[in-house]
Amino acid sequence: MQYKQACEHTCIDETPGYRCECDDGYELTADLRTCSDEDECILGEDNCTDREICVNNDGGYDCVCKDGYRSTASECEDINECENGTVACDGNAFCNNTEGSFFCNCNDGYEGNGFLCVDKNECAEEDPCDQNAICTNFPGSYNCTCITGYNGTGEM
Repeated sequence: MQYKQACEHTCIDETPGYRCECDDGYELTADLRTCSDEDECILGEDNCTDREICVNNDGGYDCVCKDGYRSTASECEDINECENGTVACDGNAFCNNTEGSFFCNCNDGYEGNGFLCVDKNECAEEDPCDQNAICTNFPGSYNCTCITGYNGTGEM
């Protein structure tokens, strides 16, 4: 027991001499007396799920829910951003919840990234109407009207 002060954590008497050991979550340094934190996250010694991030701390680690998940009593569950009102999709778009995330898609007749959707001018891009019809664009769609002397839908 005369060596107790020589070790940072635990000193084991041996004949002759002593041996130092570290508490769980620590490893013995090169001087064989002091202990340094063991990063369980880097070493892959954590038990975090694929919905969690391992965060090292002194002598251990914590599993923290990734973005897009919330902590419940027993696990990290997906947040449905489309239902909880945190999504800012364009008024002319719809929201799709995915595992841990979401995406916005513009409605038919609109184009953009889902967060900003503008009217798609179908008449200017590729006239969908018959050659004997006039195309009229309006927000989200278009209309084909036959010219005088022709009847039908006006579409090809």
